[in-house]
Amino acid sequence: MAQNCGERLAPHGQVLASYSAQLDLGDDHARSAPAAPAAATAAVRGSSGGSSGSSSRGGLGRGGSMIRGSRSGVTSSHDSTYKAVPSPAAGIDQLVCIDPEPTNNSAIASTSHAKGFEVMRMVAEQRGQVTHAPHEQVISRFAREFYNLPSNYAGDPLNLRNQSAPVKDYENTALFITGLPANCDHTLLLKAVAGCAPVGKVYAAVINAPKPIEGRLLTAAKLVFFDRAGAENCFRAIKQRRLIVGGHRPRVVWNRIKSAAQPNTGRSRVILIRGPSELVRRDVLDRWFSKKFSYQTEDVLERRVPQAGVTVLEWRFGSFRAQAEAATMYMSENELEGTKLEWRWEVDPCARSQLQAQV
Repeated sequence: MAQNCGERLAPHGQVLASYSAQLDLGDDHARSAPAAPAAATAAVRGSSGGSSGSSSRGGLGRGGSMIRGSRSGVTSSHDSTYKAVPSPAAGIDQLVCIDPEPTNNSAIASTSHAKGFEVMRMVAEQRGQVTHAPHEQVISRFAREFYNLPSNYAGDPLNLRNQSAPVKDYENTALFITGLPANCDHTLLLKAVAGCAPVGKVYAAVINAPKPIEGRLLTAAKLVFFDRAGAENCFRAIKQRRLIVGGHRPRVVWNRIKSAAQPNTGRSRVILIRGPSELVRRDVLDRWFSKKFSYQTEDVLERRVPQAGVTVLEWRFGSFRAQAEAATMYMSENELEGTKLEWRWEVDPCARSQLQAQV
C-alpha cells in the first residue's frame, strides 16, 4: 500500500497498511466494506485536528465567546524541588462579563463542526447505536497489537490521543499508580492528589477497577498531567509517601503508554457553569451531558452569587480530555431548554496552593 502511495504514511496509515498486507482479503470481501479504513482514518484525523475544541484562552464562554484570565505561579513550602505550574486565577464576578457573540479569537467558534456536537462514540455504543463489522473488529485488534496496547484496552486504538505519544521518556506526562484501595474512584483519587497541592493540572484520569478473578484485589490508575512539571510533582509526592488515598500509600511508575505535554493555557478539567437556578442543577446537567458524552465527576460545588434566580456551579470533571472539553463544546453549541448557559474555565484544585485546594 505504501509503495502505491509513494508517500510516508501517518501512524494510522501504517496500521491500515499492515492490516491489509497481513489479512490478504479477497477482492469481494474488500469491496463489501470499502468505508471501514477511510472511516477509521477520518476518525483519527478528526481526533487529532479537532481536539482543541476547547478554548486556548482561560475565560468564560457563551456560544464560544471567551474572557481572558490572569495567571499566577505557585510555590511550595514543603518541598524546595517543587516545579511551579502556571495556574489561571479569576473572580466569580467575571461570570457577568460575557460577549454574547462568538469572537474570531475563540477556539470554540473556529473549530466547531459543521454538523454540530455529535454523540460520543462510547455513549452511542452503550445505547447499541454502533455495531462493529468483523473487519472493523480485526482492525481494532490489530491496532491494539501495533501500538502495544493491552489486550483488554477498551478505548479506540485508532484515536491518536489514546496511543503512546512520540516523546522522549523525560517528556512523558503520564503516571501509572498502583496499590490504590479497592473502592477508589475519581473523587477519592483526585481529592487526595489535591491534598498534596500544588501539584499540577490533571489532563486525564483513568481508573482500573480490581479484578479478583485475576488475583488483582487493588485498584490502579493512569494519571496524566498537562505538563511534565505536574507529573514530576505527583511522582515525587508518591515516592515520598505523602500521597495517601483512602488510607493507602500507593506506588508509582512512569506509564509505558506515554503522553505529551499540552499547550500552556487556562483550560482545565474544572469549569464554572452559570444560568437560571432551575436549569443549573447537578441532576439536570447530568441528564443533559450524559446524553452526549461519557464522563466522571470528582465533585460539584455551588458558588455564592448575589443575583436571585441565578446559580453558578463549579463542576470538577474526572478529566479534561473528552470530558470538561466536551462539556464546554456542547454548551457552546447547544441550548438547554432554550437557554444558552454561560461557562468559563476554573483552576484545577490539584494545581492550587494547599490552602486553596481545601475549598
